[in-house]
Amino acid sequence: MRLQALSATPPFAAACRAALYGLVPGRPSPAASWLRWGPFDREVLAALDRAELFAALGGADPAAAPGAAVHTAAALLAGPAALGDPAALRAELATGSGRAEAAGQLLAAIAFLTPRADGPVPPDAGARPAAAAGLWRAALAAGLPPWPAQAASRTLASTRTCGCP
Repeated sequence: MRLQALSATPPFAAACRAALYGLVPGRPSPAASWLRWGPFDREVLAALDRAELFAALGGADPAAAPGAAVHTAAALLAGPAALGDPAALRAELATGSGRAEAAGQLLAAIAFLTPRADGPVPPDAGARPAAAAGLWRAALAAGLPPWPAQAASRTLASTRTCGCP
């Protein structure tokens, strides 16, 4: 779960990239552990293979899906370009198998991390509501597929341990 410590040595991280950052469903890896229990780190998230991250978001590995969603949502709320070109990210998320589940997990995590309007907003979260609204509007404009009804029963409450903002 301390993937950022393993990533801190560039020659080691480069030599062991597949072993460190691989997200193969059903196979343990430092990246899968980090998604599930590790603290938020934008650079580590950006180093993950996007197709594997979207597969994790889409439920290919059900244990990693909520953590993947919260880490990705936190990065996007901090800066829409955190994972590259936002338009390309949305287009990639809108196509392919399992993408409806991935889009639903991501939008649910964005809502989960957005402070409610009827209470106090933490000082470090003041920009999140506007960023979340922008992400939701962009998702609607991109024509992301509808989230399957059976996914609505999943909870993101277990992801509070990831240390995300």
